[in-house]
Amino acid sequence: MATTHKGSSTRRDLNYPDPLNGIKVMIEFARPSHDIMIVNVTFMNQKANALTDFNSTPVVPDYVDVDASGFASNFLPGNNQGFLQQKITMKNNAMANGKPFKLQLRLSYVDGGQRGQVSFEVPSVSSPANTFAGAVEQPQRSGAKWAVDLMDRQQ
Repeated sequence: MATTHKGSSTRRDLNYPDPLNGIKVMIEFARPSHDIMIVNVTFMNQKANALTDFNSTPVVPDYVDVDASGFASNFLPGNNQGFLQQKITMKNNAMANGKPFKLQLRLSYVDGGQRGQVSFEVPSVSSPANTFAGAVEQPQRSGAKWAVDLMDRQQ
């Protein structure tokens, strides 16, 4: 699933089943240049209850400029009956100086009338392999395999 083109790279991380029956997060990365990373995030709800007021906010360091698309809806149906997608584009700015990409997602939602919120770091984006300087020239590394249950994490 990983394809490499001259001057760009794409990596699709495989996901394994979420054993906790909550929100499943699937992530795909694209690296069109050494100073840009595109992260496509798909959210699915494995619980029976639909989630309302669902929102995802990307958090990055000061040396990264970020642009994130909003959702067409803020309703995430239960039982894997639908999904929400978000495209996050990150670009280094003048302060980057070869520092690694870092991305944290803050999710908020309402589940059965109860407000919920969780934050987590996206580990594959925040790895040392994803530094701005020279990342395209380095050999392609295999992606991390992960899915995250966000319903059982309390902050």
